[in-house]
Amino acid sequence: MFSPPSRRTVLQLSGPTLVSVSGSLWGGLSDLAYSNRMGRDIVVTTTVTRVTTGETVLSDTKTIPTDDSVSYGNPIKREEPFLIRVSVENGPEETYEWTPSDSDAVGLSVRISGDAIEFTEVVR
Repeated sequence: MFSPPSRRTVLQLSGPTLVSVSGSLWGGLSDLAYSNRMGRDIVVTTTVTRVTTGETVLSDTKTIPTDDSVSYGNPIKREEPFLIRVSVENGPEETYEWTPSDSDAVGLSVRISGDAIEFTEVVR
């Protein structure tokens, strides 16, 4: 028979969640946030280029563990178009053009799964 968790257990489990959520609610939203749903550790290379000038504003390679996520704070200037190229070693590659609004409450979620890379604008 099911017995509800004790008050102590609920408080112990909710503390880290509350800290995590509060950081998301009151901190700035990352420009780029990646989630790895490939079922294995992956090596991801990201290049962000300003469309108007061709200037590279970010070029980086990160290892993302299975079912984990990473983010880049704020490498993108607002209100101008950027090309975001994401390439997974031995996996998919995709390019996305994004013109973010002038707000720290807007970011881009990059979900990597199977043979696809999906980009979704996130607004807080």
